[in-house]
Amino acid sequence: MSEPGQARAESPEAAVLGVPRTAATEIVVFFGAALVVDAVLLDGARFAGIDPHPFWLFVLVVAAFYGTSAGVFAAVLGTLLAFLGNLPQRNPLDNESVYLLAVIGKPALWLGSAVVIGEIRTRRERVCEGHRQRAEELQAQNEVLSAANAELETSCDRLRKAAAGQIQTALSLV
Repeated sequence: MSEPGQARAESPEAAVLGVPRTAATEIVVFFGAALVVDAVLLDGARFAGIDPHPFWLFVLVVAAFYGTSAGVFAAVLGTLLAFLGNLPQRNPLDNESVYLLAVIGKPALWLGSAVVIGEIRTRRERVCEGHRQRAEELQAQNEVLSAANAELETSCDRLRKAAAGQIQTALSLV
């Protein structure tokens, strides 16, 4: 994964569907590699028998690193890749709600997790940005106060010299 701040540093035109280009590239590469591993080393069922599904962890990591839009993009793409043409078999003994939960349960959790984790990251970024702005304001105030302090020291030195000169003059008259 790239550094978290890198996604924010990219220019706005370097985004795909609101997702930073680096995040979109990492998402596509991960899912491509995962599907190759599934096809070559596993049964080609797109990790259907593995619980928790490997895509879930990746969706969480993407949301934590890049925010809500990238997390949602990863969740939607992961859902399409995991379930498109690969829906679970319906057990004739199960009612419709059980089958519906089997079909949309994981994708809904992936999407919900992406939104929650992504928004936590977004809030953290806003708080950090507020702290950065406050630090810049305090730095500017510090520079103003330092300049004023330097002026006061210069004025005090002049007054001390003037007072010392007047004392010398007064002592020489006595």
